[in-house]
Amino acid sequence: MAHVAVTAIGTDRPGIVARVTGVLVEHGGNLEDSAMTILGGHFAIMLVVEVPDDLPPVTGVQGDLEQLLLNLLSNARDATLAGDTVTLRAGHDGELVELVVEDTGCGMTREQLSRIREPFFTTKADGHGLGLAICRSIVAQMRGPFTIESAPGSGTRVLASFPVREEGGP
Repeated sequence: MAHVAVTAIGTDRPGIVARVTGVLVEHGGNLEDSAMTILGGHFAIMLVVEVPDDLPPVTGVQGDLEQLLLNLLSNARDATLAGDTVTLRAGHDGELVELVVEDTGCGMTREQLSRIREPFFTTKADGHGLGLAICRSIVAQMRGPFTIESAPGSGTRVLASFPVREEGGP
């Protein structure tokens, strides 16, 4: 059963519905705490975290997975305004661990979506255009797919999948 945390970020009294106990990597940190650190203080964004208790480990470098989360959550934060929602969801199907970061922010146009694979392309005034390139590289190195869906005014959904670490694997 998945535990769900809903936290209002940037308000005086965040309300946590349930504590998230799942972790993305062995010896890793709590996803809710990591997400709150990245999103903290940004208007009044609603953070929803859904993680199963039995999330299996993946083979990867913890720092890379933290960088992936940092980049994806930072993008979601930057695309949202007060009252919007950022959702961080993890799950598995036995073979893959799936990580989804989605927001109800401004979304991207078809033209922007067609260019997000270009290094140095950015939609931010102070951006460098390397965040998603780094994310794609991390996920590819872990031999998983990386997809982005977005529409103007509807937000963005990013899916990164990783093979479950084999029994006795590194």
